[in-house]
Amino acid sequence: MAGILTNCGVRQSVSLVSLLVIGPAELCYKVSEELYKSAAKRKWHIVIHQCEFVTQITRSKLNVGIDFIIFVFDWRISESFSEVEINISLIDDHYILSGAVCLVNCKAVSKVMRLISHKIIQLQERYNIQFLSANILKPQICVQLGNKILNLVEIVLGITSGFPTIGLLV
Repeated sequence: MAGILTNCGVRQSVSLVSLLVIGPAELCYKVSEELYKSAAKRKWHIVIHQCEFVTQITRSKLNVGIDFIIFVFDWRISESFSEVEINISLIDDHYILSGAVCLVNCKAVSKVMRLISHKIIQLQERYNIQFLSANILKPQICVQLGNKILNLVEIVLGITSGFPTIGLLV
């Protein structure tokens, strides 16, 4: 599986969850910042890795254990969709099959978005990935986004029930 990000890396033992945020650096930073704040309120210790492209991790041969992947993008930039799709193709199918992936549009949604929403729908349907949208420039909405992502993580990884869903055969 050379060139594919797998879920077989080493996790820091003190962390509850290890996340990977993939996308433009400024969006990764802002979303990660809010995830840390939301996790602190829940008294969770999380680790967040950031990169613009999956190839940055696979080429460097970093041995990181990732539990959940978040693809962040700006729908107003047309290359964003192709970059997200390329990055999705470079992750292990396990992430997609287990639901441990989500797409996050980080800019405000407007009427114009309807013109490109079919691309988002295609990505969602092809990979069965959760889609969230929030204007990360608004502090209260950004806080809500962090909570929504951690809610997804909590459900997918079975943190609340204590019975993990990852790794189960369906």
